[in-house]
Amino acid sequence: MLFSVTTLGFLAPPLAERGRFDEAVAVAEDALRRAEAHDPRYSLPFAAWSAGYTHLRRGDLGPATRMLELAVDRSRAAGLPIVFPVAASMLGLAYALAGRHADAVARLDEAVARAGTGWSHSLPSACLAEAYVLADRVADAEREAVRGLELARLKGERGVEAWILRLVGEVGIRGDTPRATALDAYRDALALAGTLDMRPLAALCHLGIGKFHQRTGPPDLAREQLATAAAMLRSMGMRLWLDDAEASLART
Repeated sequence: MLFSVTTLGFLAPPLAERGRFDEAVAVAEDALRRAEAHDPRYSLPFAAWSAGYTHLRRGDLGPATRMLELAVDRSRAAGLPIVFPVAASMLGLAYALAGRHADAVARLDEAVARAGTGWSHSLPSACLAEAYVLADRVADAEREAVRGLELARLKGERGVEAWILRLVGEVGIRGDTPRATALDAYRDALALAGTLDMRPLAALCHLGIGKFHQRTGPPDLAREQLATAAAMLRSMGMRLWLDDAEASLART
């Protein structure tokens, strides 16, 4: 792979995790242009993964899906085992967020099976757990979240650990009665997100905490958390989750 593409490709996702989406998209697009011009076989799959990751964290499912499908197809064709698991993981999550649950699980099962060949060992499990949450497969989500959390901590993948902690909270608020452990998980995720400057994740944690208090009380705390989430999501242009936050706030 081209060194310049690798450098830019690894820069865009951290920018996205910090909520600096416009910068992240510009960097990812630069990587794509360089890859297409100089090394379409090997560098393009990596650049497409970087662009897809960036769009997905913002919730822009159209461009995210296009880029991640390109990354999966090209990495498979070029025989790039390092790129394939992380690209397939994020593509599966994109499908899940779009409501394509069967496609999501099929893609993520393959990513999990090949996770050891990529640079992030716990990301496939994190994405599969979220896909299960979105499909209301709570027991499966809990099992995969526990597995992913153990792996993330073993490998020192703290960013993925933070995302999985938020998923533990998401699992805990499913069902008729939210679990007290859900609130602890959201707070742990929020604390780690603060340490790592992961603003999109922090916004989603505030949303989850707000929904927890919306069901358990007190209502003032629910409104505070939901208002914080809505303001953060609005400022970062994360429309996919903003509508949910605003609707939840209107009901509180």
